Amino acid sequence: MEEENENLKEEEEDNSQQSLEESNLMPTVQMLKIDKRPKQLGEEPEIRRHPRLDNYKTNYWKNQERKDNSGCGIGRQPIWLAVENARFSATEFSINSETAKECAKFCSNNTKINFIDENGRNKRCNAFSFNENEKKCEPAYSSIEFPSSLVQLSEADFTQRAFRRLCYSENFYPFTGCSDFIAFMDYRLSDIAISPKELYDGLPKNVQGLSACIELCVLANDFECLSGFFDALNGKCALYDVNSLSNPSSFCKHSGNGHQLYFEVS
Repeated sequence: MEEENENLKEEEEDNSQQSLEESNLMPTVQMLKIDKRPKQLGEEPEIRRHPRLDNYKTNYWKNQERKDNSGCGIGRQPIWLAVENARFSATEFSINSETAKECAKFCSNNTKINFIDENGRNKRCNAFSFNENEKKCEPAYSSIEFPSSLVQLSEADFTQRAFRRLCYSENFYPFTGCSDFIAFMDYRLSDIAISPKELYDGLPKNVQGLSACIELCVLANDFECLSGFFDALNGKCALYDVNSLSNPSSFCKHSGNGHQLYFEVS
Protein backbone atom coordinates (compact mmCIF):
# COMPACT_ATOMS: atom_id res chain seq x y z
CA MET A 1 0.00 0.00 0.00
CA GLU A 2 2.83 2.41 0.91
CA GLU A 3 4.56 1.63 -2.40
CA GLU A 4 1.35 2.25 -4.36
CA ASN A 5 0.78 5.58 -2.62
CA GLU A 6 4.37 6.56 -3.36
CA ASN A 7 3.85 5.77 -7.05
CA LEU A 8 0.67 7.84 -7.09
CA LYS A 9 2.50 10.69 -5.44
CA GLU A 10 5.28 10.57 -8.05
CA GLU A 11 2.74 10.29 -10.88
CA GLU A 12 1.07 13.54 -9.90
CA GLU A 13 4.27 15.44 -9.08
CA ASP A 14 3.54 17.87 -11.88
CA ASN A 15 0.40 18.92 -10.02
CA SER A 16 1.59 18.47 -6.44
CA GLN A 17 1.32 22.01 -5.13
CA GLN A 18 -0.62 22.46 -1.92
CA SER A 19 -3.82 24.46 -2.04
CA LEU A 20 -3.42 28.22 -1.97
CA GLU A 21 -5.59 28.22 1.11
CA GLU A 22 -3.18 26.00 2.99
CA SER A 23 0.04 27.56 1.70
CA ASN A 24 -0.96 31.21 1.93
CA LEU A 25 -1.26 31.77 -1.82
CA MET A 26 1.68 29.64 -2.83
CA PRO A 27 4.73 31.35 -1.28
CA THR A 28 7.05 29.36 -3.55
CA VAL A 29 5.53 30.93 -6.65
CA GLN A 30 6.60 34.50 -7.37
CA MET A 31 3.23 35.58 -8.70
CA LEU A 32 1.92 39.11 -8.62
CA LYS A 33 -1.59 40.46 -8.70
CA ILE A 34 -1.28 43.22 -11.29
CA ASP A 35 -4.82 44.52 -11.54
CA LYS A 36 -8.14 44.42 -9.77
CA ARG A 37 -11.33 45.90 -11.14
CA PRO A 38 -13.62 47.48 -8.51
CA LYS A 39 -17.05 45.95 -8.21
CA GLN A 40 -19.75 47.93 -10.00
CA LEU A 41 -23.06 48.64 -8.35
CA GLY A 42 -26.08 47.08 -9.97
CA GLU A 43 -24.17 44.36 -11.79
CA GLU A 44 -26.37 41.53 -13.00
CA PRO A 45 -26.25 38.22 -11.06
CA GLU A 46 -24.11 35.52 -12.63
CA ILE A 47 -25.31 32.21 -13.99
CA ARG A 48 -23.24 29.15 -13.16
CA ARG A 49 -22.65 26.27 -15.52
CA HIS A 50 -23.55 22.77 -14.33
CA PRO A 51 -20.80 20.14 -14.20
CA ARG A 52 -20.74 17.77 -17.16
CA LEU A 53 -19.35 14.58 -15.69
CA ASP A 54 -21.92 14.40 -12.91
CA ASN A 55 -24.43 17.03 -11.84
CA TYR A 56 -24.96 15.64 -8.35
CA LYS A 57 -23.00 13.44 -5.98
CA THR A 58 -24.32 11.68 -2.92
CA ASN A 59 -22.16 11.05 0.12
CA TYR A 60 -22.03 7.41 -0.93
CA TRP A 61 -20.31 8.19 -4.22
CA LYS A 62 -17.98 10.66 -2.54
CA ASN A 63 -16.90 7.92 -0.13
CA GLN A 64 -16.48 5.48 -3.00
CA GLU A 65 -14.23 7.92 -4.83
CA ARG A 66 -12.07 8.37 -1.76
CA LYS A 67 -11.84 4.59 -1.42
CA ASP A 68 -10.78 4.26 -5.06
CA ASN A 69 -8.27 7.10 -4.60
CA SER A 70 -9.32 8.38 -8.04
CA GLY A 71 -5.70 8.38 -9.14
CA CYS A 72 -4.67 11.28 -6.91
CA GLY A 73 -3.45 9.39 -3.86
CA ILE A 74 -4.69 9.33 -0.28
CA GLY A 75 -5.74 12.70 1.08
CA ARG A 76 -6.25 14.27 -2.34
CA GLN A 77 -9.31 14.77 -4.53
CA PRO A 78 -9.58 14.90 -8.34
CA ILE A 79 -11.01 17.65 -10.51
CA TRP A 80 -11.38 16.90 -14.20
CA LEU A 81 -10.84 19.74 -16.67
CA ALA A 82 -12.78 19.12 -19.89
CA VAL A 83 -11.38 20.98 -22.92
CA GLU A 84 -13.87 21.27 -25.79
CA ASN A 85 -12.83 20.64 -29.41
CA ALA A 86 -9.47 19.22 -28.35
CA ARG A 87 -7.79 15.88 -27.82
CA PHE A 88 -4.50 14.32 -26.81
CA SER A 89 -2.23 12.63 -29.32
CA ALA A 90 -3.64 9.26 -30.36
CA THR A 91 -2.58 6.25 -28.30
CA GLU A 92 -2.55 2.54 -29.09
CA PHE A 93 -5.33 1.79 -26.65
CA SER A 94 -9.02 2.75 -26.64
CA ILE A 95 -12.25 1.43 -25.14
CA ASN A 96 -15.94 1.88 -25.77
CA SER A 97 -17.51 4.19 -23.21
CA GLU A 98 -21.04 5.56 -23.08
CA THR A 99 -20.09 8.61 -21.05
CA ALA A 100 -17.06 10.67 -20.13
CA LYS A 101 -17.74 9.76 -16.50
CA GLU A 102 -17.19 6.07 -17.28
CA CYS A 103 -13.97 6.93 -19.07
CA ALA A 104 -12.74 9.00 -16.12
CA LYS A 105 -13.44 6.10 -13.76
CA PHE A 106 -11.56 3.68 -16.01
CA CYS A 107 -8.60 6.05 -16.22
CA SER A 108 -8.47 6.52 -12.45
CA ASN A 109 -8.83 2.88 -11.43
CA ASN A 110 -6.87 1.06 -14.14
CA THR A 111 -3.38 0.01 -13.06
CA LYS A 112 -2.50 -2.22 -16.04
CA ILE A 113 -2.12 0.47 -18.70
CA ASN A 114 1.14 2.40 -18.40
CA PHE A 115 2.58 5.24 -20.43
CA ILE A 116 6.20 6.29 -20.85
CA ASP A 117 7.01 9.91 -20.05
CA GLU A 118 9.78 12.05 -21.57
CA ASN A 119 12.23 10.70 -18.97
CA GLY A 120 11.44 7.05 -19.72
CA ARG A 121 9.44 6.50 -16.54
CA ASN A 122 6.21 4.48 -16.38
CA LYS A 123 3.17 6.64 -15.72
CA ARG A 124 -0.47 5.80 -15.14
CA CYS A 125 -3.40 7.40 -16.92
CA ASN A 126 -4.16 10.96 -15.81
CA ALA A 127 -5.99 12.15 -18.93
CA PHE A 128 -8.15 10.92 -21.78
CA SER A 129 -9.80 11.91 -25.05
CA PHE A 130 -13.53 11.28 -25.44
CA ASN A 131 -15.52 11.19 -28.67
CA GLU A 132 -19.18 11.58 -27.85
CA ASN A 133 -20.47 10.51 -31.27
CA GLU A 134 -18.36 7.35 -31.46
CA LYS A 135 -18.57 6.64 -27.70
CA LYS A 136 -14.82 6.20 -27.80
CA CYS A 137 -12.48 6.69 -24.85
CA GLU A 138 -8.70 6.95 -25.32
CA PRO A 139 -6.75 6.90 -22.02
CA ALA A 140 -3.61 9.03 -22.04
CA TYR A 141 -0.84 10.48 -19.91
CA SER A 142 -0.44 14.25 -19.89
CA SER A 143 2.88 15.73 -18.85
CA ILE A 144 3.41 18.99 -17.01
CA GLU A 145 3.39 20.82 -20.36
CA PHE A 146 -0.34 21.39 -20.41
CA PRO A 147 -2.35 22.89 -22.12
CA SER A 148 0.47 23.26 -24.68
CA SER A 149 0.42 19.49 -25.31
CA LEU A 150 -3.21 19.49 -26.52
CA VAL A 151 -4.19 19.04 -30.15
CA GLN A 152 -6.83 21.57 -31.17
CA LEU A 153 -9.40 20.19 -33.61
CA SER A 154 -10.27 22.13 -36.75
CA GLU A 155 -13.90 20.97 -36.67
CA ALA A 156 -15.55 22.82 -33.78
CA ASP A 157 -18.53 20.48 -33.47
CA PHE A 158 -18.30 20.10 -29.68
CA THR A 159 -18.41 16.30 -29.84
CA GLN A 160 -14.80 15.69 -28.80
CA ARG A 161 -13.17 16.72 -25.54
CA ALA A 162 -9.83 16.26 -23.83
CA PHE A 163 -9.96 15.63 -20.08
CA ARG A 164 -7.03 16.35 -17.75
CA ARG A 165 -7.08 15.36 -14.08
CA LEU A 166 -5.95 17.92 -11.52
CA CYS A 167 -5.41 16.96 -7.89
CA TYR A 168 -6.11 19.09 -4.83
CA SER A 169 -6.04 18.47 -1.11
CA GLU A 170 -9.02 16.51 0.18
CA ASN A 171 -9.37 19.15 2.92
CA PHE A 172 -9.78 21.89 0.32
CA TYR A 173 -13.53 22.24 0.79
CA PRO A 174 -14.33 24.70 -2.04
CA PHE A 175 -13.80 21.80 -4.46
CA THR A 176 -15.95 19.30 -2.54
CA GLY A 177 -18.79 18.14 -4.76
CA CYS A 178 -17.24 19.48 -7.97
CA SER A 179 -16.84 16.96 -10.76
CA ASP A 180 -15.33 18.86 -13.64
CA PHE A 181 -14.68 22.29 -15.13
CA ILE A 182 -15.23 23.11 -18.77
CA ALA A 183 -12.54 24.82 -20.85
CA PHE A 184 -11.86 26.04 -24.39
CA MET A 185 -8.74 26.66 -26.47
CA ASP A 186 -10.59 28.38 -29.32
CA TYR A 187 -13.18 30.45 -27.44
CA ARG A 188 -12.91 33.07 -24.72
CA LEU A 189 -14.52 36.23 -23.34
CA SER A 190 -13.77 39.26 -25.47
CA ASP A 191 -11.05 41.33 -23.78
CA ILE A 192 -12.56 44.39 -25.45
CA ALA A 193 -16.07 43.94 -24.08
CA ILE A 194 -15.20 42.40 -20.70
CA SER A 195 -12.50 43.49 -18.26
CA PRO A 196 -11.13 40.94 -15.78
CA LYS A 197 -11.86 41.43 -12.11
CA GLU A 198 -8.34 40.35 -11.18
CA LEU A 199 -5.09 39.75 -13.05
CA TYR A 200 -2.13 37.66 -11.87
CA ASP A 201 1.34 37.41 -13.35
CA GLY A 202 4.36 35.20 -12.70
CA LEU A 203 2.59 31.82 -12.51
CA PRO A 204 4.34 28.63 -13.69
CA LYS A 205 4.00 28.30 -17.46
CA ASN A 206 2.51 24.81 -17.34
CA VAL A 207 -0.21 22.74 -15.68
CA GLN A 208 0.89 23.97 -12.25
CA GLY A 209 0.12 27.54 -13.28
CA LEU A 210 -3.24 26.48 -14.71
CA SER A 211 -4.06 24.62 -11.49
CA ALA A 212 -3.15 27.71 -9.47
CA CYS A 213 -5.26 29.93 -11.73
CA ILE A 214 -8.31 27.71 -11.19
CA GLU A 215 -7.63 27.71 -7.46
CA LEU A 216 -7.39 31.50 -7.38
CA CYS A 217 -10.78 31.65 -9.07
CA VAL A 218 -12.41 29.27 -6.60
CA LEU A 219 -10.85 31.09 -3.63
CA ALA A 220 -11.74 34.62 -4.80
CA ASN A 221 -13.14 36.55 -1.82
CA ASP A 222 -14.16 39.91 -3.25
CA PHE A 223 -16.37 38.55 -6.03
CA GLU A 224 -17.90 35.33 -7.32
CA CYS A 225 -15.42 34.10 -9.91
CA LEU A 226 -17.19 32.32 -12.77
CA SER A 227 -14.41 32.00 -15.32
CA GLY A 228 -10.73 32.53 -16.00
CA PHE A 229 -8.17 32.73 -18.77
CA PHE A 230 -4.71 31.18 -18.41
CA ASP A 231 -1.83 32.06 -20.74
CA ALA A 232 0.83 29.37 -20.35
CA LEU A 233 3.21 31.20 -22.68
CA ASN A 234 3.43 34.20 -20.35
CA GLY A 235 2.32 32.72 -17.01
CA LYS A 236 -0.67 35.08 -16.69
CA CYS A 237 -4.09 34.46 -15.16
CA ALA A 238 -7.21 36.62 -15.65
CA LEU A 239 -10.31 36.08 -13.51
CA TYR A 240 -13.87 37.15 -14.40
CA ASP A 241 -17.22 37.47 -12.65
CA VAL A 242 -19.08 36.53 -15.85
CA ASN A 243 -19.04 33.55 -18.21
CA SER A 244 -20.45 32.34 -21.52
CA LEU A 245 -23.93 31.91 -20.06
CA SER A 246 -24.25 35.24 -18.31
CA ASN A 247 -22.64 37.17 -21.19
CA PRO A 248 -23.11 35.08 -24.36
CA SER A 249 -22.59 38.05 -26.69
CA SER A 250 -19.07 38.52 -25.30
CA PHE A 251 -18.13 34.85 -25.72
CA CYS A 252 -16.34 34.68 -29.05
CA LYS A 253 -13.99 32.54 -31.10
CA HIS A 254 -10.31 33.42 -31.11
CA SER A 255 -7.29 31.96 -32.83
CA GLY A 256 -5.13 31.63 -29.71
CA ASN A 257 -1.55 30.40 -29.82
CA GLY A 258 -1.92 26.83 -28.55
CA HIS A 259 -0.86 27.85 -25.05
CA GLN A 260 -4.01 29.61 -23.85
CA LEU A 261 -7.03 28.16 -22.09
CA TYR A 262 -10.32 29.76 -21.06
CA PHE A 263 -12.16 27.88 -18.29
CA GLU A 264 -15.45 28.12 -16.41
CA VAL A 265 -16.00 26.88 -12.88
CA SER A 266 -19.16 25.09 -11.83
